[in-house]
Amino acid sequence: MTKINPRKNIAAMKAYVPPLEGRRSGSNLLLDFNERTMPPSKEVVAALQKFAQEGNLQIYPEYNPLIEKLSAFINTDRDYLMLSNGSDNAIDTAFRTYLSKGDKIIIPQPSFTMFAHSANLQEAEILTPSYTFENGYPLKEVKELLKTQQVKICVICNPNNPTGSMLDQEDIQILLGENKQVLFLIDEAYFEFINETSLPLVQTNENVIVTRTFSKAMGIPALRFGYLLAQPSLINEMIKVRGPYAVNMMSVTAAMTSIDHQTDVSTYVDEVMNISKPMMEMFYQSKNINFWPSGCNFHLIEKPIDNLDEKLAEKNIRVRDMKYPGYENTIRISIGTKEDTEKILAVLNSIL
Repeated sequence: MTKINPRKNIAAMKAYVPPLEGRRSGSNLLLDFNERTMPPSKEVVAALQKFAQEGNLQIYPEYNPLIEKLSAFINTDRDYLMLSNGSDNAIDTAFRTYLSKGDKIIIPQPSFTMFAHSANLQEAEILTPSYTFENGYPLKEVKELLKTQQVKICVICNPNNPTGSMLDQEDIQILLGENKQVLFLIDEAYFEFINETSLPLVQTNENVIVTRTFSKAMGIPALRFGYLLAQPSLINEMIKVRGPYAVNMMSVTAAMTSIDHQTDVSTYVDEVMNISKPMMEMFYQSKNINFWPSGCNFHLIEKPIDNLDEKLAEKNIRVRDMKYPGYENTIRISIGTKEDTEKILAVLNSIL
């Protein structure tokens, strides 16, 4: 039988398979994917139930009401907005639109795996300056690469996953202004936790894309909803690539309802950032555990003992063991509610 071969670069790649299976079973405290640790608001759940019962599942989705509501919510013109199936779909669409075989892309490491995965699909050359504990985003190295290499795209994950590192908006603005020929993709998956954004730069620069998601603070990762912000000239090209039905109506329904009920989101974010996060940091300091300064709802820590992730799993607490080269002795721990934090601290105390 004749074998049907894929493209050579795809055959050489590995699938990105995050450790998803088994997470829904039992009474696990899920601190491994930086999700909300509590369901979305009761209004979101009720809206989904109502939609499912209205007899419209057989009708293709429509997007104008959500586009109008979302653009008003983030205070931008609708022509600057593109909906997506999670922010990873937005990232992939941007790369498929603007990245060609052999193009150079800067993706500082370690970072969200989908950046490199999507770039490899396009057969791009990936340049990988390293985040450091002392300086966070490798700004000096990135500036040098932008000077000496013909870079097509530069990625800024802000804050970065998994380190939590932040890059100041002033530094981002300077990078954009000095490199008009480079497209900057700024991922703001954790925007709600930091309340800092590069969105104003979208209004004044043609070389920037901002991606966001409802999978973190908004609490609907199961429904896969995200969006992308850029000037209309960029949006119009990416819509050609994304496809007309990327977002399903359950996602649309949940997103619209989430926008209308932000008190639930802000209450959760306040508890995580102003109560739980200081509790975690005080514990790490008391145990002399090295942790990266983080701008959002997770920490990257050095394992104080071997197999800490496995010992936590035995107590039904899931954290993320890091597999990045040079970071094999680290784990990422998401931050949840005060109750969640008290639970993991009690278990950590018993283990350590």
